[in-house]
Amino acid sequence: MRQAGTFSGILSGGISGRTGPHSLPLARIKKIMKKSGEDVKMISGEAPIIFSKACELFIEELTVRSWMVTLRGKRRTLHKEDVAAAVISTDIFDFLVDMVSDSDNQIMALGIRAVGCTYVVHLLGVVSAALVLVWCIHFRGGLAFEATNKSLIFNMHPVLTLIGFIVFGGEAIISYKTWPLRKEVKKLFHLVLHAVALTLGAIGTYAVFKYHNEKGIANLYSLHSWTGLGTICLYAIQCIFGFIVFFYPGTAESVRGEVRPWHILFGLLVYALAVISTELGFLEKLTFLEKSGLNKYGPEAFLVNFMGLIVLLLGGAVLLSVIAPAHTRDDNFSYTAISDDLA
Repeated sequence: MRQAGTFSGILSGGISGRTGPHSLPLARIKKIMKKSGEDVKMISGEAPIIFSKACELFIEELTVRSWMVTLRGKRRTLHKEDVAAAVISTDIFDFLVDMVSDSDNQIMALGIRAVGCTYVVHLLGVVSAALVLVWCIHFRGGLAFEATNKSLIFNMHPVLTLIGFIVFGGEAIISYKTWPLRKEVKKLFHLVLHAVALTLGAIGTYAVFKYHNEKGIANLYSLHSWTGLGTICLYAIQCIFGFIVFFYPGTAESVRGEVRPWHILFGLLVYALAVISTELGFLEKLTFLEKSGLNKYGPEAFLVNFMGLIVLLLGGAVLLSVIAPAHTRDDNFSYTAISDDLA
């Protein structure tokens, strides 16, 4: 086999029949290359050398980024958690996120996968949207922005805010785990779904202010109204910030890497606030209705309480989708360990 020459600057492995003058075993690299696909038949002697050097550069780059995480933690020993943090915070290492996330992952140990959780999110999203429409149209009389019956204007509020912030917002959050598409496409889906969620939520919020003003009811007097207004404000800030940092005009990769974990965390907190505000809204409205004579054990009260449980389960499924491993080990979008007999 041809000598590495300028292709390799690391000669610590010594010269042997197994590795040659390379730190990585060329024979093993060649066997892995052949195993990568049935169409790979013949491999020249130079190709494994290039792959060997590429592996060295990859290890060096990942080590440097991991060491930066170690130093930020004011430590002098690099741990696997530092490697995981470096992978998660660097765009070019996105293909390794599932691998590092699986290490000591209690969610994985339970057999919970993101794909299964996303199906649950889809199902619960459809159910919750259907329930709020049945409630407001069948039980509450319908929907309208202009009507002599002002309650029809109010009905726009729960429909649009739930479908917007809870359903579309949840779908936006799990968009990176839902479809095996290119990252640029997933990012676009993420942006569009959040934009739809914010638009619907804003219109729904406008509807409740319009209802209060036309009925002569005070605004922002309840905990639900405070959490709701906080939700829409924080949601808007999160969307604008994410658009500027990750989409247009965009920032440097190092900045995106530093910001991404906080962006994810803040997004989950805002979504949790939206779920809490929704639950408070159900409780407040049902309390008003029951004081007005609604049967506490009637079908409408049952539907509203059941809808509240569905929204809670939907929020939990969204959270599990985010923290669970994205793909199973035997699918086409992940990696499997190379057995020792390839050595």
